[in-house]
Amino acid sequence: MSAETLKFSKSVPTATGNSEICWIGDNVLAGTDSGCAYLWGFDKPEPLATFQEHDLEINSISSSPSSKSHFLTASSDTSIKLWDTNKISPVQSFTDHEAEVTGVRFSPSGGLFGSTSRDKTLKIWDQREAKSTMSIQHQTALLSLNWSANNNHIMFGGEDGSFQVVDIRNTSAAVFSKKYSSKVTAVSSSKNDKFVAVTTDSQLEVFSNADSSTPSSSTSSMLSSLLKDDSHYYLRSVSWNPTKPNDLVCGGWNKNISLYSIA
Repeated sequence: MSAETLKFSKSVPTATGNSEICWIGDNVLAGTDSGCAYLWGFDKPEPLATFQEHDLEINSISSSPSSKSHFLTASSDTSIKLWDTNKISPVQSFTDHEAEVTGVRFSPSGGLFGSTSRDKTLKIWDQREAKSTMSIQHQTALLSLNWSANNNHIMFGGEDGSFQVVDIRNTSAAVFSKKYSSKVTAVSSSKNDKFVAVTTDSQLEVFSNADSSTPSSSTSSMLSSLLKDDSHYYLRSVSWNPTKPNDLVCGGWNKNISLYSIA
C-alpha cells in the first residue's frame, strides 16, 4: 500500500471555538462553546444560519443521512435536540442522560442515533421515541462516537484513552480496540472505510480497513498521524465529506475550520 498523506486545502475563520463539526450538503455545521450551532460555507465570511436553544455549550453535532435538513446537537445541559435547518427552533428534545452529553451520531440509515455522556454510558435511540432503547456501560466517561457504514458497528472514544468498535447486536466484546495515552475526543468513519481517532494532544490517526464488516488491528494501517501544526492545538473534531470520501474537515478551539484531502 502506498503512503498516503493529509494535504491542507483551505479554512474558514469562526468567531468562537468549535467543539464539533459535520458536513450537511456542501456546507459545514459547527457546534460551539457558546451554545449555538452555526451553518458555514467555505466561500462565505459569515455563517449562513444560527441555531440557539441549549443552555450550555454544544459538545457534538450530527447531520441526518436520510434528510437534507435535519441534524442533532448534544450539550453539557444533558439534552439532545433534533433540528431542521429551515426552522429556528428544535423539532424535538431527548433527555435520558444524567450528565453532560459529549457525543451524538445518526446511524447510516438515519432511523437510529447514538449518544455518549460523562455518565459513562453509550445510548442508542429511536428518533420516534423520547427514551433510549439501549444503554452500554463503560468504566469512565465517554467523549465521542460514530457509526461504521454497515449500520451495526458503532465506535466510541473514552476519557481513559480507549477507542473501541462494538457490534450493537452483541456488545459483549469489542471487534476492534486501541488504547491511547490521552483521552479520545473525536472518532469518525467514511464510506470508503477509513476510521479516525483524534486525541487531545492533537494526534490524528487514519486507519484504512481492508474488511468493512470486521475492522481489526491486523487489517488496519495508519495512513497519517500526528498533526503538530500549532493551528490545530486542541483538535476537537474531524468529519468526512459524505460525497467526497477523501476529504475531511477538522476543527477545534483555534477558531478555524480546516479542509484536508487524503492524497
